[in-house]
Amino acid sequence: MNLFGPPRSEFFTYPVEGIATQSITASSSGRVEFQAVNWPAKLHLNDKALNISEGQKVVIIGRQGNTLLVFPFR
Repeated sequence: MNLFGPPRSEFFTYPVEGIATQSITASSSGRVEFQAVNWPAKLHLNDKALNISEGQKVVIIGRQGNTLLVFPFR
């Protein structure tokens, strides 16, 4: 248990696909539907050029606490 600072990032063995239910940018978190559950999500890379729109497919590569780490599906 980490009482100081953000939780450690944990990366999945295999990336999985989800759908953004709320837009996600480098400066704001959003939400992603994965396995019929709506999860908080944020961009894995803090790249201002990356934006995820509502309804867009995302690749989920891991999590930080209960927040999924994602990037746009290409």
